[in-house]
Amino acid sequence: MLQPKVSSLPDRSPPRPKSKDDLQQMVRYTPLELEKESHEYIQKLDFLADTFTFGYDQMECFLKTLNDHFSSLSEEQDDSAMTEG
Repeated sequence: MLQPKVSSLPDRSPPRPKSKDDLQQMVRYTPLELEKESHEYIQKLDFLADTFTFGYDQMECFLKTLNDHFSSLSEEQDDSAMTEG
């Protein structure tokens, strides 16, 4: 997905793109099959439970966030399993 690059001026729309160089690659994150998950789990997903878009140049940050978030969810599940068992 391509969209115009963000304007450097705060209250202005970006200029109309004149070439591919004026566009920024975008990534759309869409969680799938959440209907199969519990309401509690979906709440723990926080912002990852919704669809959103971000610039491709932010992919490294996104992947780190995914890793950190799911690692903490996994640790929570391990801790609750240990206290129950």
